[in-house]
Amino acid sequence: MSKRSSHSTNSGQFKKIPFEKRFYESILEDSKGCWIWQKCRDRDGYGRTSIDRKQIWAHRASWVLHYSEIPRGLCVLHKCDNPPCVNPEHLFLGTNEDNMLDKINKGRQTRGELVNTNKIKEKDVLRIRAMLGRGLSGREIARRLGLKDHHIYDIKNRRSWRWL
Repeated sequence: MSKRSSHSTNSGQFKKIPFEKRFYESILEDSKGCWIWQKCRDRDGYGRTSIDRKQIWAHRASWVLHYSEIPRGLCVLHKCDNPPCVNPEHLFLGTNEDNMLDKINKGRQTRGELVNTNKIKEKDVLRIRAMLGRGLSGREIARRLGLKDHHIYDIKNRRSWRWL
């Protein structure tokens, strides 16, 4: 009997494991009560899984499993700010705007020198404000520092770098 024929009873099909069982086998609880997704994660740490061969974020799958379908246009947000967490008690529904405001309110918004496209440093902002305080025009400051006028305008009017 060849190896191929010895496996014929399985017919090459995988046994389908119910999603709920796969879900609970894929988590470990940490000391803060977060249910940490142990399977596939993206580069930001968010878990990935599939339901009926459709890829879905693990925290969204948790919401569907524990509550109901997610209304169109809504996001599943984390109270705990822990991307791999799928604990339904740590999740809530909100709009994309709610998500952005949550990030800003919790101080997770990248700003200042941490923004990789930002060419202006904190010391430059302080220098610009000092120059403005001495009466130099925004146009003159921009020319001297090789910046655009609107950068100086935004700093002057605290549309950017307002925390500094």
